[in-house]
Amino acid sequence: MKQVLSIIICLIAGFTTAMAGDHPEAHFGEFGLEHLRTMEEYQSKYQGQVVEYVPCSLESPSYDDERFIKNCKGEFMHPYIISKVSGNNETIKLELVDTTNPKKKVKFQFKNQYEYYSYGNYTWCNTSTYQVPLFLVNKFNKAREETIGKVFSDPELNFSVKVTDMMLTPSEGWKKYPIVSVKLLNEATNTETVVPYEDMSSKVRSIFTEAKSGRYIAKLSSVEKPSNPEIRYGGKSLSSQDNGISKFLYEDNVISIIIFATPSQFSFELKNVSDNTLKIIWDEAVIVDVEGSSNKVMHKGIKYSARNESQPASTIIKGSSLDDLAAPTDKVYYSEYAKEWRNGSMFPSKPELTDKKLTLMLPIQIKDVINEYIFVFDLEYVKNHPEWLVNP
Repeated sequence: MKQVLSIIICLIAGFTTAMAGDHPEAHFGEFGLEHLRTMEEYQSKYQGQVVEYVPCSLESPSYDDERFIKNCKGEFMHPYIISKVSGNNETIKLELVDTTNPKKKVKFQFKNQYEYYSYGNYTWCNTSTYQVPLFLVNKFNKAREETIGKVFSDPELNFSVKVTDMMLTPSEGWKKYPIVSVKLLNEATNTETVVPYEDMSSKVRSIFTEAKSGRYIAKLSSVEKPSNPEIRYGGKSLSSQDNGISKFLYEDNVISIIIFATPSQFSFELKNVSDNTLKIIWDEAVIVDVEGSSNKVMHKGIKYSARNESQPASTIIKGSSLDDLAAPTDKVYYSEYAKEWRNGSMFPSKPELTDKKLTLMLPIQIKDVINEYIFVFDLEYVKNHPEWLVNP
């Protein structure tokens, strides 16, 4: 007998647990019922308000939604007046009167609690996190009237962001209720974005922040060639532009190099145009950062963990090329979050700084002589969207 009772208790526990986990979670924000401490507070705030029961989906309503139809004899998306609030601080009872038929009344009750756990006939709960699926219609309509047509502007920008609609939209996830959203028109791009109503202000700020954003670009300003008289003076020029990155060409009678700087490294393709074999002496290469500090260099093929160890020279025979990079070792770090090695930025973290430079010194050995090639880059801050600025 004890064994049978034990099985029955387990079955009941399993059933109630399944029921407790089978609840959609309404998040209507200010357009839903706030979690209040007492029945009297609910009575004072919501008696006389017009509400609609909004299901998680009209096509596939949840268990709770079906109970509103079958047990309460109510209708989805139909206006009711909260004519009476009763019960106690733990159980709130509402009498809903049909606005189109005052004789038709719906009894609706829910648990008023801090934790979302319920079962049986008490699956409707109002907590500080989840709300019962009663939507405040008049409050929404008033907010919608005030919100649609609202224009956000910034004195630094020549365009605005406008609210063109406010509506309930489906939310992602299993048995999730709709949420209140707005549609924002970005007049600069003539595109519309749907965002949660509660995120409207932060989304507008992010649009304006992006419109005013910028980045640093590196331009080769000078090349200091070695003092070796056998190396004739070479010239520099803009080689090409690829995805907004300027690549520069420098040539003399020893090397021909295409070089450019990205936030994390210098990249280059160096061709030996001399009659001798060249070597890059990596242990003596240096990067001077924007603050004027000299840093050791690592290049392709070097493990991040071995970046501070001695690095063998790269040999380039005559007529051949080397495709390589130079990155400052002090910017390399291991991300515990991503579980990978990463290269930090050589560019300044603050925007719109002036007179900042990056320098790469490549020591190139010809025969037994080490010749120092110094590539100096000026950093220039440019706006991503100057056409949107009042004063670009």
